[in-house]
Amino acid sequence: SGYIIAILQGLEHTSFNTDKVVKEYRGSDNTDELAFPKPYREILQNTHAHALSIPLVYFLLSLLFLGTQVSQKAKSILIALLFLGFFLEYLSLWSLRYIHTGFVNLSVVSHVISAPVYIFMCVRSLWDTCVRR
Repeated sequence: SGYIIAILQGLEHTSFNTDKVVKEYRGSDNTDELAFPKPYREILQNTHAHALSIPLVYFLLSLLFLGTQVSQKAKSILIALLFLGFFLEYLSLWSLRYIHTGFVNLSVVSHVISAPVYIFMCVRSLWDTCVRR
């Protein structure tokens, strides 16, 4: 349910529009739209909260996923992709805010990597735990 809430929050804030993500983090020079850059402390607080909790959830999911019938090589690749997606997401947000707006595309890539992997690992872990027994 936390993942669904995160998706709804992203939809609410940005409508999954990269221009809105850029405005959310860098503000807007347009006088018709009063938008300020996201402050360093706010990004740091968000990163702190998520950098502790999300890897823990991913770690626990990975432990469950290791017990599935998926091949060892596939398990290794999917677990690595899951954590890579998380790392790229936060790298993209900090880089978007302080380096260049083009890093918003790295955020999209991170979600394209991590979302299907996360969903697959959840479903497969539940399937192998509950249905296959």
